Amino acid sequence: MCLLAPHVTDKSVTQIRVEETLWVEKDDPEAHLPMRAHVTDIRYDLRTLHKGVVPAHDQWLVDTGLCIEQPALSCDRITSRSGLTLKHGLTVGAGVIDPDYRGEVQVILFNQSTVTHRIIPGMRIAQIIFEQAITPDIVHVKELDKTERGDKGFGSTDAMNTSEGSIPDIGSPSEAPLLEEDCQLLRRFIRTKRKLVAPRMEARNKFRRRTAWLSCI
Repeated sequence: MCLLAPHVTDKSVTQIRVEETLWVEKDDPEAHLPMRAHVTDIRYDLRTLHKGVVPAHDQWLVDTGLCIEQPALSCDRITSRSGLTLKHGLTVGAGVIDPDYRGEVQVILFNQSTVTHRIIPGMRIAQIIFEQAITPDIVHVKELDKTERGDKGFGSTDAMNTSEGSIPDIGSPSEAPLLEEDCQLLRRFIRTKRKLVAPRMEARNKFRRRTAWLSCI
C-alpha cells in the first residue's frame, strides 16, 4: 500500500525514494491533494477542480488537477463514493491508473439517476486506493490443473453449499413462504383498501338502483 506524504513538498529534499510515498504534483494551484477522512481509512478522497453538470443517464470526465508518481509494481484504483452512489446515483467507471502514467488524474463520472446533478469545485466525487500489483509471465499450456470446482461459476457454490447459513433455494417468488410481518402488512393493506373502496361501491350501487328505478317510470 502506498501512503501520502503531505509534509514532503519537494523531491529534491531527499534523494532516497520512500517505497510507500506517493508523489503528487498540482497541475492547477486550486487542486486539492488526496486526503483521508480518518487515519484508519484506506481510500483517499478525490475532489473536482471545476464546476459542471452531469445530465441524467449521462457521463462527465471530471478534472482533479493532480498528477501522481507512485511506486513501481503498484497501481491506483479509482472507485465510487458510497454516499454519492446511494443518494444521487453517481458512480465511477474505468478507474485503474498504471504506475508510469504522469498525466492528470481524471474521473469518469456516471449519472445513473433520472435527474441532472450539479458538480461544484472541491466536491468529493471519487476515492482512490493504492494497491500492490504483479505482472506475471504468460505461459501457454495445453491443459490446466484439475480442481474440485472445475468450470462451475455464476452462483454454482450457492447450489453446492448445503451447510447451515447458506441461502436455500425457495423457487419462484410466488412460492416463497410469507413471514408473519408480511401477513400483517397484507391484512392491513386489505383493511385499508376496503375502507377506501366501500364508499365508492355503495355510491355506485345507489346510482345503479336509481337508474333502474328511473327506467321503469
